[in-house]
Amino acid sequence: MGENCCGIRLFEAGGRSACGENALIRTNRAAARSRWRNWRMPSSAGFTLLELVVTLVVVGILAVVAIARLDTKEFDARGYFDQTQGMVRYAQKLAVARRGLIYVDFTGAFRICVTPNSATCSCSSPLTAPSGAIKPLPSGVTLGAGTAAFCFDSAGRPLLTTLAPMAGANTVTVTSAGVRTFLIEPETGYVH
Repeated sequence: MGENCCGIRLFEAGGRSACGENALIRTNRAAARSRWRNWRMPSSAGFTLLELVVTLVVVGILAVVAIARLDTKEFDARGYFDQTQGMVRYAQKLAVARRGLIYVDFTGAFRICVTPNSATCSCSSPLTAPSGAIKPLPSGVTLGAGTAAFCFDSAGRPLLTTLAPMAGANTVTVTSAGVRTFLIEPETGYVH
């Protein structure tokens, strides 16, 4: 059974209609062309192997160039700044928790110490960071402070080594290519 050129079903034995044999030939040719197009043009839903290889080569070249230009000096300086600021906050909280003096020293290498008694502000036993040892000063980075050595008292206030209160905020500076500073407030010991 087939359809004639008008779309009406054919019930004749040969499948011919009033439109003639030409309608069947045209229909068969159109179906054959349709199958040929579908066979010749598969859907392109992915990448070719050549495209993937070229992309990986370009990404590899860019990665090599980017890594060569990456300078870790600024990352080291930022890490040291963050650690120093965090350790000063830790020293203040430790002084309040222990109800005693905690010595902070920025001369040479940065260090935090427990003082032997409440009458002197000096270093007797250095402390380590809660996560381990304090990182050494990276090369090319300098550390400076308005008051290089001081103590936090049991109320968390910064005191000079003579145990006199600080007159103004203590500015701590970490310098490499850029300058980063944080302050230690005189009355509260707030580190920011």
